Amino acid sequence: MFIYIKPLIYSLLIVFGLEILIIYFGYSTWILFVLFFINLIASWQVSKRLQIPYLPSLFVIGSAVLLFFVDPGILRHIYITSAGAVYYLILYSINLFNENKESEFVIKINYITSLITLFLWLSGIMALYLNSIFGVWTILGGVFFIAYLISYQLLKRTLQIEIKYFLVSFVLAYCVSVIAWACLFLPFSYLTLSAIIFASYFIIVNYFIQNKNQKLTKLSFTFDVLIFILAVLAVLYTAKWKIDPERSAISNSFSEQAEQQ
Repeated sequence: MFIYIKPLIYSLLIVFGLEILIIYFGYSTWILFVLFFINLIASWQVSKRLQIPYLPSLFVIGSAVLLFFVDPGILRHIYITSAGAVYYLILYSINLFNENKESEFVIKINYITSLITLFLWLSGIMALYLNSIFGVWTILGGVFFIAYLISYQLLKRTLQIEIKYFLVSFVLAYCVSVIAWACLFLPFSYLTLSAIIFASYFIIVNYFIQNKNQKLTKLSFTFDVLIFILAVLAVLYTAKWKIDPERSAISNSFSEQAEQQ
């Protein structure tokens, strides 16, 4: 059975809340608080555990942050509807996880929704930086923190063996932070930068998971590398190679910090 009533109801409430958010922007703090509270209730009721999974919370906050940078009009409504569908899948996977923790279907749903959540956060963080809302170190710290949280729960759900999840997640988060730092020098939009960082993370974590699960082959690794190269080339080819002084503060922020020191 693919349709569950409780996850569906809570997903519709999240969609409704995001729609209200773009209408009453002045009350965004209160609306975000209500959305977060609804999400906590949904996560607790679906998981049926005292230890509430944090992936739904990360997704709700990340989708709300990125919503402010989506172009107004029909695109925002499509984005909100898609966010509601992904949120339903997250709750759906949590519900199925309680019934069968070793289900390949549940593992794949968690894998996909975790990657989507990471991409939302990377896009939102890059957008915040390019709009000069936060500085370099705050942005890199945010990338590290989000990448660590998502990597930890992703590895714990996906791997079929016991490892030191804390250490591996730390290394993955550090690698993503270094890649994000390098991408800050590129004159691209936030979506282009986040796509490059995300593609790099995908190939690293996918390689690690397949290797630990003993499913890694030369063919699969070569295929992943080719997909990574093609994806990055496609992103770079379609990107606008021009710095917008009103939206981008990459080079200026570094120069200003150097002058202050």
